[in-house]
Amino acid sequence: MNLKIYLSHSLKGSDLTILQIVSNLAKDYGIEMIYQPDSQPKMGPLDESVKEKIQNCEILMAFASRTGMKATQVLDEINYAKSIDKKIIIIAERGIQHKEFAEGKNIIPYDARYTIDTIKRTVTYLKPLNLKREDNERIKALIGALVFLMSLAYFGKK
Repeated sequence: MNLKIYLSHSLKGSDLTILQIVSNLAKDYGIEMIYQPDSQPKMGPLDESVKEKIQNCEILMAFASRTGMKATQVLDEINYAKSIDKKIIIIAERGIQHKEFAEGKNIIPYDARYTIDTIKRTVTYLKPLNLKREDNERIKALIGALVFLMSLAYFGKK
């Protein structure tokens, strides 16, 4: 049975291609990644379709980037997942100014210049989630792929 993960993000444009690549890779690891392909900034309450997707997943994984955090949708999705007791993994790019991310509680910091640090922190962060060993390994691989591709994109834009 596949592990279902809802990926909350605010990426757009070419960065969205990275999610498509990671989603395809995830299938090879037995992970079904569900995400909104058109993460246009939305204000107001979450759509019922988004709530349903989060409800049907075991884990919500949020990727918060500096360019995408102008919208509150990622925070709204995290808060909704908390309200229904979902396991949550947050990867936040360093430099995000939102209070929730600045406090750094239960957050895997991401910096394109130091991807290996992100991977190391992932191992520590996943322990308290008490996932099955197989799921733990699959998620580490997924995060590694996401971080690696985001870093490639970061340096490709320079």
